[in-house]
Amino acid sequence: MNRLQALNEIINFGSNLELAAIRIHEFPFDTDEELITINRHHVEKVLKMFISGEISDEQVEQWANFIEGREDLNYDVFGNLIYILANPVLEGKLSISKARKFLDAI
Repeated sequence: MNRLQALNEIINFGSNLELAAIRIHEFPFDTDEELITINRHHVEKVLKMFISGEISDEQVEQWANFIEGREDLNYDVFGNLIYILANPVLEGKLSISKARKFLDAI
């Protein structure tokens, strides 16, 4: 699994998520190249997975923190939402109603 494949698995909650989480640490943290742009599909999928109970609010927070800290991911369009999801202590815990509002807004 290369860097791009590992990133895709993690941001999409893929079937090889655990392996991708291990593999991503084998690559240098710093990079000059943005390999993936976080788009509406990525954000919608995570919010819908949360609403349906497939993932927890803690997993959404971990996902957002992963994205927020990476130079190889471009999340500019959804930067504010990623920040909110990554910081529940500052921005309030994610709830189903909040997730639905976020979906409506995007």
